[in-house]
Amino acid sequence: MQWSRWKLYGVLLLLWVVIFLPSIGKQEFKGEEGRRVLPAVTMLQTGNWLVPSVGGENYYSKPPGINWLVALSFIITGQENEWAARLPSALFVLLFVSLLLWMRSDVLTPSARFMAAIAYMTCISMVEKGRLIEIEAVYVSLTGIAMVWWINRWAAGGSRWLLWIVPGLVLAYAMLVKGPFAVFFFYCAVVAVLLYSHKFKELLTVPHILTAALIVFIPLGWFYLASKHSDGSKMASQMSSQLLIRIFREIDIPEMAEMTLRALANFLPWLLFIPLLWNRKILDRIPSQHMPLFKGCRIGMIVGFAVIDLLPGGLSRYPMPAIPLASVLVGWVFSLWKDYAQEDKVWRPVLLACFGIAALTAAAGLIFVIRPPAGYVVLGLTIITAAAVFRKRGLLDHPFRLTLATGVLTAVIMLQHAVFGTTIIKRHEYRRPAAMAVNEAVPEGQTVYVFKPGYQPFLFYIRPPLRYVLSEEQIDENVHYLLLTQERLDALNEEPKYASRSPEILCALTNEIRGAYKLIRLN
Repeated sequence: MQWSRWKLYGVLLLLWVVIFLPSIGKQEFKGEEGRRVLPAVTMLQTGNWLVPSVGGENYYSKPPGINWLVALSFIITGQENEWAARLPSALFVLLFVSLLLWMRSDVLTPSARFMAAIAYMTCISMVEKGRLIEIEAVYVSLTGIAMVWWINRWAAGGSRWLLWIVPGLVLAYAMLVKGPFAVFFFYCAVVAVLLYSHKFKELLTVPHILTAALIVFIPLGWFYLASKHSDGSKMASQMSSQLLIRIFREIDIPEMAEMTLRALANFLPWLLFIPLLWNRKILDRIPSQHMPLFKGCRIGMIVGFAVIDLLPGGLSRYPMPAIPLASVLVGWVFSLWKDYAQEDKVWRPVLLACFGIAALTAAAGLIFVIRPPAGYVVLGLTIITAAAVFRKRGLLDHPFRLTLATGVLTAVIMLQHAVFGTTIIKRHEYRRPAAMAVNEAVPEGQTVYVFKPGYQPFLFYIRPPLRYVLSEEQIDENVHYLLLTQERLDALNEEPKYASRSPEILCALTNEIRGAYKLIRLN
């Protein structure tokens, strides 16, 4: 398809808006999101941006790169809520696909880059992670930015400094977000391309050596400064144990097989087209000067995925940095897939069926979940889109159109999720209601103290001021409203100093909170 790049980007931007922005602020924080948000809140309160903390205690398991982004989002938006916290994930997805489409490329046509961008935005894992403030959306997008920049600059030739320094800075920040996996995936592809190109000595050039130094010493610089403000030995021990436990854990074959299947599923539905990377008819259309690049990226993607996936203590999300490169390669072969109509017998009918199911789902949502105007709008858009696809099957006679249709289908599904799905999910929330019970029991302006909470995401929703108490000695006469577990309350009642203050239980929080928490008032 010969669309202008502005038209391609306009469609891409619209799809990004519909897929990633609606309702991202409606659901309460879940899973590990609190570990990304609570340290950011503390950074803004204390001014200490070097060492993240959770529940009043330093948190050494991850570097603070993701916490910095959340804190900056709170500052820029002027809000401290779910929408502002999750916005960085969605923006980094947009940043990657924007670079992919707009950066000059001597290898990929604009339509190939457009299809690669849609593949990235619509694979299952990115749709999920890009709407949460988890590490993966940012981390994986940073990996993709470094890879795409290097691929395009390598194919174009020219300055070695531009080839290496920009990816180096991106990877240095990726190290501060999660650690070395992004660097590993990057070099799997780069080393393979250099070997296929017979230019392995490129790694010995001054620009690359300085880049490697940046990748190493920027994170080490943060570690040095952070260790001056905390327990450096404990920080080093916890961070190294996070990596070592993944490598030296006892091997469990059934568990590893399950993790592999889940890791592969992260790239659905585009995983189904990975075999095209070995299709001889398609590969014959790649110019000979670009074959080392294609083969290097292909083998680098496989090696990176396999090594990380086979770590004994690995999780299914660890190989996700392979997704950007997989998306680029899929977009590349799609742009060369000339005899699609003869070879493909599955994608088009499956897509048609999915549009039909989406229309039925929207109707069911309108009947059983919600009836206000938003529900009717979503149902109408779904029916119109499905009808257009069914009436004009010629719309789906080319990989470009089918890729675009897949993006539209994903957008329709996410609109339904925003209107119907979040309504259902909110009925089962427990963190916000728990915090609301505390807010109702404590007069406005009074400080709530929390005794050794550890990781408790519901604390984000308690109305400030909120303070953490880490020892009994800190529970002085200024502490009147205290939140603590039943076990710690029992221990406190045995101390005459506190029993004499006649502790009064104001409310008991839901059992789904980690621990049976009670809010007490000390007179």
